[in-house]
Formats: sequence, C-alpha cells, structure tokens
Amino acid sequence: MRVALLCDVDQRVYHVGDEAIFTAEEQLLRARGHTVVRLSRQEKTGPGQSPERPEIPALVFPWPLEDRTRYLAEIRAVLDGRPEALDGGDKLFGFIEAMRDVDALVIGGGGGLNSRYGWLLSERLATALVARSLGLPVILSGQTLGPELMPSDRALLGELLELCTSVAVRDMASLRLARSLVPEHPRLGLIPDDALALVADIPQQRNVISVTLGADPDPLEREPYLQIAATALASLVSRTGASIELLAHMADPDDGGGDLALHEELAERLDGEVELLPLLRDVDAVQKVASARWVLTTRFHPAVLGAATESGVLALPLNHYGRIRTEGAFETLGLRDATVPCSALWDPVLQTPCRALIDELVDAVVADSEGEAQTLREGRQAALERQRSWWHHVDQVLRRDHDRKNCPGLPEMLTEQPAARPRFTGELTQLLAPYRAPDTEAVEPSAPPAPAVAIIMRTRNRPTMLDRALQDVISQSRQDWELVIVNDCGDRAIVEEVVDRYAELLAGRARVLHRTHSTGMEQASNVGIAASSAPLLVIHDDDDTWSPLFLQDTIAELEARPEVDAAAVQIQLVYEREISAGIVEEGGHIHWGQLDEVRLLEMMQLNRTVPIGVLYRRSLHEAVGPYDESFRVVGDYEFYLRAIALRPFAFVDRPLAQWRHRLVAHGDSANSMYAQDALHISADRRLRDRALREWTDQHGIGLPLFIAHTADRQSEQLQEMLADLTVRLERIEKHQLQQHQAQHSAPSLRRGAREVLAAGAHHGARVARRVLRRLRG
Repeated sequence: MRVALLCDVDQRVYHVGDEAIFTAEEQLLRARGHTVVRLSRQEKTGPGQSPERPEIPALVFPWPLEDRTRYLAEIRAVLDGRPEALDGGDKLFGFIEAMRDVDALVIGGGGGLNSRYGWLLSERLATALVARSLGLPVILSGQTLGPELMPSDRALLGELLELCTSVAVRDMASLRLARSLVPEHPRLGLIPDDALALVADIPQQRNVISVTLGADPDPLEREPYLQIAATALASLVSRTGASIELLAHMADPDDGGGDLALHEELAERLDGEVELLPLLRDVDAVQKVASARWVLTTRFHPAVLGAATESGVLALPLNHYGRIRTEGAFETLGLRDATVPCSALWDPVLQTPCRALIDELVDAVVADSEGEAQTLREGRQAALERQRSWWHHVDQVLRRDHDRKNCPGLPEMLTEQPAARPRFTGELTQLLAPYRAPDTEAVEPSAPPAPAVAIIMRTRNRPTMLDRALQDVISQSRQDWELVIVNDCGDRAIVEEVVDRYAELLAGRARVLHRTHSTGMEQASNVGIAASSAPLLVIHDDDDTWSPLFLQDTIAELEARPEVDAAAVQIQLVYEREISAGIVEEGGHIHWGQLDEVRLLEMMQLNRTVPIGVLYRRSLHEAVGPYDESFRVVGDYEFYLRAIALRPFAFVDRPLAQWRHRLVAHGDSANSMYAQDALHISADRRLRDRALREWTDQHGIGLPLFIAHTADRQSEQLQEMLADLTVRLERIEKHQLQQHQAQHSAPSLRRGAREVLAAGAHHGARVARRVLRRLRG
C-alpha cells in the first residue's frame, strides 16, 4: 500500500528528533511491505539529504490563532462541497488531488498536538479530514497530547482522535487525556517513542558526555542557563573522567544558530576535552547519543535515546511541557520521577547554580548507573516489544480499514501501564520534593509535603480564563502549593467542569468554594484565605498569569529575607482580547518599568503593584488584619498600604507576572478597572478621605488645610504658566511657518511644517512633564 506519512520534516530549522521519528516510522512501514510517501514542508533539506524523493507538499497552516481558525473553517467548507470558500489557487486543492494517489494516512509521532503549537494541531486535523473525505484510513502514532490546550483546541484534538482508526501515544499522561476526550474510542494505546527503532542494537559505548541544550532557555534567562549547564558538566566530568561532546539537535542547516550558537557559548565556559560537533543528520546524531556513556540534556530525544541505550542520563527539562514528555518516556522504560527541572538547580536569590544539589544529583546518577542500566535494559526490551506489537497492528489496520468496524483490537499489552520504580531515593528525594506533584498512583503513596503556599483564585463565569489559570498554576516549577478556587457567585457547573478537566494534574491539591452571594473581590479573598493553611499566600485572579518561576523565585526571596513579609515582582502588562477560538495577545510592556523597589512613598501616590505579582506571609494578616470587605474594588491597594507601612516589601526585579488587560471586553470577561471605572475612582477617593480623617482625628486639620491651599495655589500658577507658554509656542510656530512659506516650495514647506510641529510638540511635552512634576510635589 502507498502510505502518506506526516511528520514535521523538511523545515527551515532542522530538528533531529522530528526527522528521526520520520526515518524510524518509514523503516517500520517499509519493513511491512508498504511504500511511504513523505508529506513535506519543503522549506529545506537537512544535512546530507537529497530532495529527490516521492513527497506531497504538507498542508502547512498559518501560526496566528485567528488565521488558523479561519483556514480550518474554509477547508471544512470546501470538503462539505463549497469549493468557492477558498481561492482556486489554494494549496488545498492540489493536496486533495495528490492524496487521491495514496491508500492511507499515518500521522507520525512528535509533540505538536497542543495549543503551544496549535497550527500543527490544526494541520493534522485538516489532513485527517481530507484523508477521511477520500475514504482513507488514518492512524496516529507516537504522539504526546497536550498538556497545554485551550478549550477550543481540546475539541479539535478530540475530533482528530475520533477520525483515527487507531491511536498510540508515547506517555501515560497522553493516554489518560485521550481516554477523557474520546472515552468510547476502541483503540487507544501506549508505545515508546518511535525513534527507538533506530537503536534496536546498542552500539559500543564511549566514555563521553553527550550534551544537547535547547537554544531557548525560557523560562530561565540565558546566563543562568549556561551557568547551570557548565556547573553540572564540571561535576559530571570530575566523577567520570569523561570527555564532552556538544551535539546540536536543532539549527538551520545552512546558517547555523539554534543549538549550535548556544553550544558555542557553552564551550567557552568549559575546561578539559570538549568537541563541538556540527549539525548532523538524524541517523548520525542518534548514534552519537546512543554510544555515549553519559547524557546531559534539556531536550526530549537525547534523554529518550540515552535512556533506551542504558546511558546515565541527566535530564533537565525546562518547563511543564518538556517534563511531561520526558517523564513519560522514562516511565515507559521503567523509571519514574527521573527528571529534574533545570530551574531547580538555580538559586534565584544568590544568582548562582545550586552546587550542592547539582553534586547530589550527579552523585546519584553515577552511583546507581549499573543498577539503573539493568532496569533500563529490561524496560527497553518491553518497550521494543510494544513497538513491534503496535506496528503489526498498524499493518493489519491499513490492510482492512475499509471494514473499520471489524478492524482488529489493540493487543492488551498496549493498553496497560508499564511498571516503573522511583529513580532517586533518600535525601535527594527530599531535596526535590518541592518540585514534584504528589504521586496519586504510586503503589505506596507517601504523604505529600505540607504546602508552602496557598493560591487563592477568584473566578466568575470565565471558563476560558479559568482553564488557562489552572494550567498556569499546574505549570509552576514549584509544586508544593494548595489551590483554593473561589467561585464568586458564578455558574457552579461551569467551574466544576473546568476543574474536573485537570483533576489528575491537580492531584488533590485544589478545592472549590461556591459563593451564592457576591459582596466583592475582597470578601472572596478572605473566604479563600480562611479555607487554606499554608504559611505563604498569593491572590491569582483567573484572568492573570505567571512565569513558571514565579513561585520558586518569590518563595526563595522570602526564605532568604525574614525581615520582610511580602515579595513583589516586576509586572508585565499584556493586552489581549477574547475570540470564540480562545484568547489573542496584542502586545504589552513592563508596568512601571523604572520601578526598582516598592516604596511606601510611591505607593501613597498610586498603587504600583497588583495581586498577581505579590506573594506574602499569612502572618501579615495577623499583624494588619484581613482585606477590607467594605471596598468592593481597590481593596488590594488598601491592604498593601497597611502592609508596607508596617514593613518593607522585597522586590524581585524580573517580569514574573502578567497582568492581563482586555480594553474592549464586556460583562464577566471585562477587567474590573475598566468595567467599574467610576467605582474605582470613588473607592480610591474614599480610601484617601478615610486615611486623612484618621490623621486629622489625632492632629487636627491645620496642616492638611495649609497643604491643600498651597497645592491649589501652585496648581493655579502652573496652569497660568502653561497657558502663557502655549500662546508663545503658537506665535513661534506661526512665524516659522510664514518664513518657510516664503522661502521654500510646497514639498519643502510641508517638510518644514512637520519639523516645526514636531519641535513644538517636543517642547510642549517637556513643559507638560515639568508641570506634572510640580503638581506632584
């Protein structure tokens, strides 16, 4: 049979892992007598590859959410018999014709079925829709599903799974997600990553550390990222005597960059024997990793291939997405809790690598390397048997899908969870505990550590935002939290549906309080705080978000500074709007970008921070009281004034929180500061009036009366000065324009007028700023 195989190949940036998946799946299909037709992006060919091969241009989608949503709708319309929905020259029509010449579609492995890479999810769904419209069987093999999914993309993913006759994913988290999305699907299974087929035979190992660092260090900054890697490598070299080999997995085949550029920077920081390898084609890169005795990586495939060939692997995923995938790969091979978040190896207060923890980690990997190799050897054999069983099933389905109802069922072994033992034990387990979610499925689950922080999440009838907010909390590098969701008089069913969606990942750490009468945000906060127990607190409204490092960095700040009760971070203001498909970002900037400290003086003028950016001690409420429930709005500002008057705030000068604004939203989706603008102004005045009265009750009205009169008089004088300067400026502009009219042609006149007006505007702005400074005192 002629099988169209869709993977992320022939991209502008060569990706060893994606190419290796295609190569392996192509071999597995050919070994069973099928002809493979490559679905190609046709942007570039990788190192040593020939562009002359049978292929069909892939149905590449635009990246922006609105554009990919529209294009998918247009494709649906065409497939429903309305070809006029797209321009006649659109690539879809040629794609449909090309697909008529194949007998089946296999959607290959990877990690693109999520909202992070939403255009890939849309592309795969559209490709499957075309295939099904032509009566072709569709198979999905070796994918990670999610974990980041907007509600609209969850629906698309569920639709894609329904279109597939058989589905195999590469981690248990993905299998559980698939079962929740399509609970009636008869053929959902678990397999290892398909690239394992390329290391069916383990090559002779070299005493080498194969190093692959992803080029993008997010959420870390570049300098900490490089320092962590250099420190870990120095520790590993000192214990093993191995040489270092820097092996890029993503870069432009012609222009470099990507991993190559980062590896060049890293090489300059390393001592001893270091080899900086060029970008290799997939099969050569796979053999390099497979033959290395040790592997250090932040990427997925080097960790998987290293573990599968019994190497000692130090896997340091950068984010929740990376960790879900890599942990799943280790579990398939017999080890669980096998990775460590890269950020856990960085001290955000001292701004240095955590050398003691790094040494503990390296010691554990080296000391148990033989015992671990035995576990991985057994796990590898079981994983390869799963792979053989799956591809035998695929072969049967491809030959019989015309009778879909009578297709063979999945072998039982593909539906079972592999046995896995914990990788680390003893003191190291305790050191890593804050970075691990409770294991609710362990045979002998241990009691989770007491939560370090309580997150109070206020919500009301905003399911899309609540969904995003829950994913935001789950994605934190620190996992020792409890979450109290306060449904402030919103629809109970909406909230419970969203929370139930993440029950597994929340792992018993969340509870929901439903309020039937809303009296304001501050009462909602107090109710949530009373229902929690952790010593640290933070208010996380459902429409705001964090950097994955927010909890880690702010908790560390308060642990290091017992003299302060609160830690505020730099705030990134993000503008966004909600559409039917999800939320679209439209830009942003640092809020109060010149702020280097949260000071009482400036806080008295105007609130300089917001709840999403402040973590504080519960004891602060014992000292200054709860949130004032008489304020329906600005209650956070009122509380901060009381708190900072008592003790200063620490300030973390990194943009770790996103305060999200929707300027044109209405109803429940609106920001309160816009929807309730008049109420905010009134509450702010009432707050200041109350504070003034408290002062005058003790000291009389004399000084405030004098200050008010003086400020009023100064304001009048400044307004008079501004009016006089405005008249003078207008005269100057008029005179200069008359001169230009007399001396220049019309084009020159227009150019001169612009210059004069620009100069005038600049001068006016200077005057205005001077006036404002005077008014502020």
